[in-house]
Amino acid sequence: MTATLDGRKVGYLHYQRSNEPNRVVTRSTLQIRFARTHAHQPLEIRNAIREVESTNGEPLGFSARTDMSAETSSAKGTRSGKDRFRIRVEVGDRARDYLLTWPRDALLNDGVRKAIVAHGFAPGTRYSLLRFDASSQSVTRLQMQVVGPESVELPGGNRQLFHLRETRPGTRSSDVTDLWVDPQGDVLKIAMPLLGFRLELLACSEACAMQPNQDVNILDHAMVMLPRPLPKALRDRPLRFTFRVHPAKESPFISTDVQIVQRFGRNIWIVDTVMPRKGREAPPTAADIAPNDWLQSDAPAIQALAGKAVGKATSTRKRMMLLTQFVRSYIKQEGASVGYASALETLHDRSGDCTEYAVLLAAMARAQKIPARVVTGLVYADRYNGQDYVLIPHTWVQGWVDGVWREYDAALSQYDHTHIAMDVGDGDPWKYFSGISALGSIDLLRVNPGANIGEGRPQFPLPSPGTNPTGGSRNGGGGR
Repeated sequence: MTATLDGRKVGYLHYQRSNEPNRVVTRSTLQIRFARTHAHQPLEIRNAIREVESTNGEPLGFSARTDMSAETSSAKGTRSGKDRFRIRVEVGDRARDYLLTWPRDALLNDGVRKAIVAHGFAPGTRYSLLRFDASSQSVTRLQMQVVGPESVELPGGNRQLFHLRETRPGTRSSDVTDLWVDPQGDVLKIAMPLLGFRLELLACSEACAMQPNQDVNILDHAMVMLPRPLPKALRDRPLRFTFRVHPAKESPFISTDVQIVQRFGRNIWIVDTVMPRKGREAPPTAADIAPNDWLQSDAPAIQALAGKAVGKATSTRKRMMLLTQFVRSYIKQEGASVGYASALETLHDRSGDCTEYAVLLAAMARAQKIPARVVTGLVYADRYNGQDYVLIPHTWVQGWVDGVWREYDAALSQYDHTHIAMDVGDGDPWKYFSGISALGSIDLLRVNPGANIGEGRPQFPLPSPGTNPTGGSRNGGGGR
């Protein structure tokens, strides 16, 4: 299959199913290439998955390998008993083993194919499936709808296929994928939104799929434009942002101890960036202080570096400040060609973009027994990627300090009130990519000075129902 963004070729998918004695083996390799800025070399990501199932669709094993930086991440699962899988995860030269209780009714690739065929292709048919993702070792519930038979133009000619629509209830991202399958349930076309683009995978010959790629800058649609600059004096104070999200869906933004999110109408969201206040977010759990595959806070090198950074400081607030300052100066090279590096890789290479600053800072905080999480969202820049006055995709850190989740940004000179959180996670790249998937579907209608509502209710209520929150025309209220 050839992979395109808005019709421009960015990669390929190679899919192969082998029917072996008593089992079915499915292999898929996706390789895509794109640019994140005009100034850096394109980034190439490769994801290879192998899934083994019985002939009736029962999961037996899987493996996944992802290359998106100098390190390779991989996972392998083998069945161990009736409903258990023994999992081994490797990131770089570190490995972790654990037992996974297989989610009931969760399917791998060929099981999904068989289920699609079993439910039939009558227009209007609806059903749900549980799909296990080998790369992230997570399960997603898919709601399936049969749209009906359609004539589909593929590179090799027209085919009569069945159109299915797949949605993922409860997600805040662009969650609708269209599939076109043949009577055997094999997918010959996939279409889905991605950062404001239309990503398509189309079945074709190997020669077609391996044609040269065209460099596409994925930030072209992901940035949110402003008509005029936000001066520093304004950015240092609480702000109120009014966004339109299209199509209407659940909020792409999250409420945090420094951010309040409220809905106004069908697709308008009000985001207040405020002073910290206890109780808006749940307190940390054991997972927020534990080492994991990407935040290797138990590694001696990370513990030593964190100890060097904090010196003799004892208070949590002071140590978090010193860690942030240390990481800010420790990373020497801006590396947008790095797809997503772990904390250990960043420690050794001392290069990366905002994601590498964030994972290293979060890992060093956890090494100091400070609960920390990685935040994905937007931040203001006067100029970026050839554009003036924009909100751009960004990553920073939450640290649990004095009983509240506070924000720390090692990639920028300081944290300000233009940081708009869209997701929070444990440093896993699949969580990061999920967090930014809604970008491209967001417009800023207005930005206003806010009020310090860190210790009470907002001093300015939402607009009354039936009024226009933009204060006039789309561009007349202070934003696009």
